[in-house]
Amino acid sequence: LTGVPLKLTVRSAPGAVVQVPVSGATRDVSHRVTLAAIQGISLTEQFRSLGVGRSLLRAVHALGFDTPTPIQNEAIPVLLQGRDVVALAQTGTGKTAAFGLPLLQRLQADNRRSAPGQPRALVLAPTRELAAQICDDLDGFARHTELSHAVIFGGVNQNPQVRALQRGVDTVIATPGRLLDLINQGHLS
Repeated sequence: LTGVPLKLTVRSAPGAVVQVPVSGATRDVSHRVTLAAIQGISLTEQFRSLGVGRSLLRAVHALGFDTPTPIQNEAIPVLLQGRDVVALAQTGTGKTAAFGLPLLQRLQADNRRSAPGQPRALVLAPTRELAAQICDDLDGFARHTELSHAVIFGGVNQNPQVRALQRGVDTVIATPGRLLDLINQGHLS
């Protein structure tokens, strides 16, 4: 991760976009782990200091996350405040956790159940492989919560996806084509 360029754009008000420099974006992550150990900071405590809640911290620990990546350090606190973020970073830098942990925490804090066909959150992905990967990641992060997810993409029978929507899910991870199909069929609103 040394030298990985990161950009974080925060919308502070409707129509107002602010570029936020990503501190530590060129630091080697192993340096940050060593520094945390020297300073006596628990690695899970680093995620807690970003505002990540207890049940999600348990999952982060169980998944073996050592320390937040630069994109996670910058995005998680902003997203937990309910602000919009546009972030660009290379593959493998932790973007799914950067948006997924705050998403799950906000859903969990809301404490409502989803009605059939009316998920509380939508994540769009350009390919079914990425949609499935995001769903797997969210399942891992939410393992100690009551939150549920469904992945929706084309090229497969839609009936299992429709049944999941009918049960009610908190988050739908979908590709645009199948999402539009299910909306047009009245399975999702």
